[in-house]
Amino acid sequence: MHPTKTQAGFIVLFGTFLASTGALWIRLLPDMPPIVIGWYRVFGAGLFFLPFFLFRRTGKSPGWRAFKNSAISGVALAFHFGLWISSLYYTSVSNSVLLVATSPIFVAVLARFVFRLPLSRQEIWGIALALVGTSIIQWRALQVQAGFWGNRSEE
Repeated sequence: MHPTKTQAGFIVLFGTFLASTGALWIRLLPDMPPIVIGWYRVFGAGLFFLPFFLFRRTGKSPGWRAFKNSAISGVALAFHFGLWISSLYYTSVSNSVLLVATSPIFVAVLARFVFRLPLSRQEIWGIALALVGTSIIQWRALQVQAGFWGNRSEE
């Protein structure tokens, strides 16, 4: 059960749409605990990808170890979504998504210091650019929240 290039393209576009609009859909859901919303997201994705997992190119079912590792990954992903969805109750959707989008920075830095993996020059420049962009966006948001931006009525 191997998808054609066109089918794979639609799957990627559909997944990208769902992933990039996830925070908005979460805001529209009724009051549910964040871990429940995270579980439903992972469970739904798991059901969608289950046929691809069970019948790879060989048509054989994968072994118990692959299933166990996938299940553990799914639980970790559900907790990730639960914690991230919890952040939507404490900050705006844009701030939450912005902070989540910086996760590759943390992965690269941890890989460098925990696993002693070298960072390439492109990775260092990418991290620096991402931090500058994040700082600019957050600086503007902090000024608006503190009332420093555009509030000149007292002068």
